[in-house]
Amino acid sequence: PEWPRMSLDDLEAADASYAGVVGGEDPRPEMRVLTTVFPDWLERVPTQAAVVTEVRTDNSSISFTVDRVGTPVLVRTSYFPNWDVSGAQGPYRVSPNLMVVVPTENEVELTYGRSRLELISIGLTIMGLVGLVLVARLPATVNGPALWDISGPALALPDRNDVFDDVRAGVMSRDQVDGLRHDLEAERRRAASRSGVALALGGLSALLAAVLDFGADQPAVSLVVFGPLVAGIVIFVFAALPVLLRVGPYQRHVITPARLMAEMRQDPVDPAPRRLVPPLW
Repeated sequence: PEWPRMSLDDLEAADASYAGVVGGEDPRPEMRVLTTVFPDWLERVPTQAAVVTEVRTDNSSISFTVDRVGTPVLVRTSYFPNWDVSGAQGPYRVSPNLMVVVPTENEVELTYGRSRLELISIGLTIMGLVGLVLVARLPATVNGPALWDISGPALALPDRNDVFDDVRAGVMSRDQVDGLRHDLEAERRRAASRSGVALALGGLSALLAAVLDFGADQPAVSLVVFGPLVAGIVIFVFAALPVLLRVGPYQRHVITPARLMAEMRQDPVDPAPRRLVPPLW
């Protein structure tokens, strides 16, 4: 709402020269007229042009030397957010799609690097490729660990029907069922500890990102900052989450009914009917 609004007719009425400069290839005459029409909105600040020397360019960098600081310098290269500058403020996008920097030092260098989002995406891609290798290498059984679980052999859980058959036949006692339950509880605690480690690594990355000031031209620093986050994601996805997803349902659908069956076998006089095997869903 606070932006000034005028039609082309209003601008031409305010300054007759506007009709002759609008839409030209050089925007500077039009800007000069606008500073006359809107002196309080678009301030015109006279500056002394800096002398730019020793211009060096390649595919990913632009560097030059200026004889004075604080004066804007137009860089006739297409603007993109991946450009980062040292020795100056900016880069700022200007029409039509060029860049302006304000030197704070006599030596100015622009570099085209990778953004933080790109570095995170590359890290996730590498993690996905490693996961594919692990999926191809890990053995897969019907009742064994999930393909994406690298937490260890402790999750090679006995088959549900085998446990029930052993309990009915008296091969597995109630104490043995309780021992299996205690083992699963220990696995759950270890998975919770791994989740805590993953959360701590993510917090470390957040702290480093808040403390360190880095840009797209510092990939090494970016990897140091986001490395703990990627490691935490790997630990949680591959070493904690599979345990949490398997232990809880196994306790509900196997351990609990198996223990009830073992108790009934030891004490067959039980007039109260109980549903021993809850549905898997």
